[in-house]
Amino acid sequence: MEFKAQLTSELSLWQLSPLEAREQIAALLFLADESWMMINRYLPTATIYALRQAGEFVGSILVKAQDETTLEIMNIAVIPTHQRHGFGRQLINFVEHEARQQGCRRLLVGTGDGSVQNIAFYIRTGFRFAEIKTNFFERYEQPIIENGIQLRDMIVLAKELFI
Repeated sequence: MEFKAQLTSELSLWQLSPLEAREQIAALLFLADESWMMINRYLPTATIYALRQAGEFVGSILVKAQDETTLEIMNIAVIPTHQRHGFGRQLINFVEHEARQQGCRRLLVGTGDGSVQNIAFYIRTGFRFAEIKTNFFERYEQPIIENGIQLRDMIVLAKELFI
C-alpha cells in the first residue's frame, strides 16, 4: 500500500496492489460490480486507489489504460453511509489529474442502463454519453436489478480531458 495524497485533515488517498484490494476493499469492489468473475478480469491489471478516513476505507476507484490517450474507470464505489458527500467526485478528480499527468486525453466510464443515480453523477462530473454496449450484462452469472430494472446494456460515458 502506497500513500498518494492527503486530501483533507482526515481523508487520505492510497494506491493498493490487487492482492491488497482483495483483502482490504473487497466490499467496495463488490458494491460497484456484483460479479467476482468480472472483477477478476480487470483487477490484476488495474491501478487501484482507495480513500481512507479515520482508519477505514470509504471509497475506491480502479482505472485501466485502454490505449495511450484513454483511461477507463473500471470500478468506483463509496460506502453507502458516505455517499453524496463528495467522495466520489474527489476520486474522479484525482484520476483526472493523474490521467492528464500521463498525457491522457479521454476518460471513460461504463454503468448499467438502469443505474439512474450513477448516470446522473457522471453527467454532473462532466461526462457525456458516448456509446451503448448492447446486451453487456448477459455475461454476468446472475441478473442485476437496479431501481427495479434488470440491467441489459452498458451505457458508456466519456469526458474529454484538456491538458
